[in-house]
Amino acid sequence: MIGNTIHIYGRDVMLVDCDEYTKQWFKENLWIDQNALPTWQPPKNLIHHRIPEHNGIGNEEDTF
Repeated sequence: MIGNTIHIYGRDVMLVDCDEYTKQWFKENLWIDQNALPTWQPPKNLIHHRIPEHNGIGNEEDTF
């Protein structure tokens, strides 16, 4: 069930969601609604590096 913790290969894993088939099965057979738990995801910080100028060594295509 969502919210439970299971032990897999020496690690504890918390179930936070399941697929639609599993949700439907729980609802029809056990009368339990499975609702996903909210999860926190860190913001994505994209770093854009500028392409350096060709320094004369090799081909200019090697710079990219």
